[in-house]
Amino acid sequence: MEKAAFTTLFDKSKGLFKAGLGLKAFKELLKEWEALFEDDTVSFERYKTTVGCLVFESEINSLLEEQLKPDQLMAAIHEKFFRTRDKRCEVGQVLSHIKNKETDIYRAFNKNVQSVGLILKYDKDMFKPSKRSDSFELDSVVCADVFGIESPNAPNGFMPLCPEFYYNGQMVPKTEIFGSGYLFSPNVVVTAAHVIKEAIESIQDSKDLIFIFGLYIYKHYKDGRPNILLAKKDSIYRLNQDNLWENSQTINGDTGDSAWLKVTPLFDEGQRNSTVTTNLDARIPNPVSMSINEPVYALGHGLGVPMKLSFSGTIEHPSKNGWMGCELDIFPGNSGSPVFHANTHELLGIISGPDNLWRPEFSNKNCVSYQINLSGNQSVQTSEIELLIKKMKKHEYHH
Repeated sequence: MEKAAFTTLFDKSKGLFKAGLGLKAFKELLKEWEALFEDDTVSFERYKTTVGCLVFESEINSLLEEQLKPDQLMAAIHEKFFRTRDKRCEVGQVLSHIKNKETDIYRAFNKNVQSVGLILKYDKDMFKPSKRSDSFELDSVVCADVFGIESPNAPNGFMPLCPEFYYNGQMVPKTEIFGSGYLFSPNVVVTAAHVIKEAIESIQDSKDLIFIFGLYIYKHYKDGRPNILLAKKDSIYRLNQDNLWENSQTINGDTGDSAWLKVTPLFDEGQRNSTVTTNLDARIPNPVSMSINEPVYALGHGLGVPMKLSFSGTIEHPSKNGWMGCELDIFPGNSGSPVFHANTHELLGIISGPDNLWRPEFSNKNCVSYQINLSGNQSVQTSEIELLIKKMKKHEYHH
């Protein structure tokens, strides 16, 4: 890779980012990047979607902030796009490093991001005053302190996450965490049915189930460790129905694992709590979008940490009896996460599992890491959204 050619292409890319790229122009730019590398250890294939376009730009722009010398920048670019890297990234980093936020691609992605939430148990002491008047600081703990694995060989019977594990030092709310969900409309959340079942075992009062939307790292830190978690006041919701489990709102069994819940803002009953205006038929995905090999992405809170994007997934097993299989890099806590088409940003389904997508790896007797199964042989079981929408229509869920 010649330094002069690299510098020229880098400058061209910066200009295109500022102008705002569409998918066609972005794919042409990627062809130039691919031609720049002379070996096959680097791959840009996973970026060739509209969501991949945003991720690619954010990663290039984040490297620019480090003000590296040309040789260092070339090495960093090679490392960034190395073929075997997994396909997860920080949502906050993507949003903050896009130069032109007026493109249709950015707006569609950001709308989905702001509608994805963490589902957790309410604690009256969990919201603290913040320097930002529109936000609360969440009572939080380090992920490694609460996530790990039970082990009879470890002190106190618990083996924490290893220090080198990616999420080890990130913060999680200091309360019980059940999974992820998606704000389908102003007063309805969709999630996995088994997430609700787990919540029932812990929650006595249905109003103690809350949802925090748009919870991602607002500022990107080099070590990935923000000191605090901030939650915007108007993005915190509570359950707004007497019972947590309603059969009429749930698909649970051979035809899927999904449910919808009525919600309302926790602190301002009038905020974003309008009657549903969503055209449900318009939310049913195009059948073409559900075909095998179609590109997908997921947003959610694996291990309860700030929101992550799993991009460059595909539909591995097409729709059958309410289920489809997707190739996505996720962790426990992503149950209930929405799956979107990576070009159209349509909501396609809700993540259910399976647990054997990841495995614990013991680097020593003192700690544990989670490893994604990258063989492509384990699909994320995803419950189709269309069947849940049909159930919503039957029961006039907006009343």
